[in-house]
Amino acid sequence: MKFIIALITLTFAASLSFAAPGETDISPDDLSTDADGNFVNCTLKDGREFQATTWLVMIDNLILSKEPVRAYLNATSENLEFKSWQYQVLVTKPFDPSKGRTAKITQLKPSLPTENIECAQ
Repeated sequence: MKFIIALITLTFAASLSFAAPGETDISPDDLSTDADGNFVNCTLKDGREFQATTWLVMIDNLILSKEPVRAYLNATSENLEFKSWQYQVLVTKPFDPSKGRTAKITQLKPSLPTENIECAQ
């Protein structure tokens, strides 16, 4: 009996979505990528190089995270979230390429600021 209750509970919990209204959770593999497998690959407005694949996000040669935690769509963009012990990164790629691509980098240390970055292209 306990097994059946546990199984029902796990089945229900697995069906829950973390999507907010207007968002649809998807697999990171379902995001659009270029021929090299990049979700976003660009030069930032400050001159640094930014790369986000479906499994890694980095600026220049600094790997911010290799742990994608969520991929989702909303009405205007594809979004990919990463998290590591030091950084939380949200990469946003609008469906309309003229809107630009952005990332919000939150450093998970209380003394370090959040950085909002934008591709120059």
